[in-house]
Amino acid sequence: MDFIKTHKNMVSLAIFVIIAAISVVVMTVILKQSVIPVCVLVLIEAGIAVLLHNAELWMHGLLILAEVIAGIATGRIVIILLCILVYIAAIFALKFMN
Repeated sequence: MDFIKTHKNMVSLAIFVIIAAISVVVMTVILKQSVIPVCVLVLIEAGIAVLLHNAELWMHGLLILAEVIAGIATGRIVIILLCILVYIAAIFALKFMN
């Protein structure tokens, strides 16, 4: 338990990387998507999280709502939900690093 308190930056980053890797594997292996667009989606979500990690809570909710609407409109709701998971993990990792 002391290790987690002293190395919270590394632990939060490791959790984000694990969630992102699991999302990429699920999207490529189970959902049969190409690897390159999946990795680009994960990088875009992480980049948006970096840009908006200090934003108000309603802004995060608005972004997630827009992503869900886009997923429903394109018929790729599972992929979008995994992208939202990556976004939320990145936001939490950035919040714990500060």
